[in-house]
Amino acid sequence: MNISLRPVLLKFKKYFVRSKVSTLEHHRNRDWKINVSFLILTVLLVLALDGYLFLQVNRGISEPRVISATKSVIALDNKALEETLSFFQNRARTFEMYRISEPEIADPGI
Repeated sequence: MNISLRPVLLKFKKYFVRSKVSTLEHHRNRDWKINVSFLILTVLLVLALDGYLFLQVNRGISEPRVISATKSVIALDNKALEETLSFFQNRARTFEMYRISEPEIADPGI
C-alpha cells in the first residue's frame, strides 16, 4: 500500500493561493455573507437554548431545591462548638489588647 500524500497536499494548497489583488476588498461580499451567516446562526442558537431553559423552568424540572437546615443543627457537636467559641474569644481578646496598647515593632532599617 504505497499511498502518496502529494496529490492531497496539492489539492489542499490550491485553496491557499496568494491573491493577485492587493486590497482587502477583493472578497468583500463573501466575507459579509459569512459574517452575517454566523451572526444569524449564533442568534438562533441562543434563542433555542433560551426557549429550552424557559420550558424547563415552566415545567418545574429546574426549580430550585430547598435544603433543610435542621439536619446540620442536629449533627452539631457541643464540645466542638465550645472549643471554636473559646478560640475566637481568645483571638478577640488578643486583638483588643494589641489595638489598645499598640505593640512595639522594631524598624528593621535602623
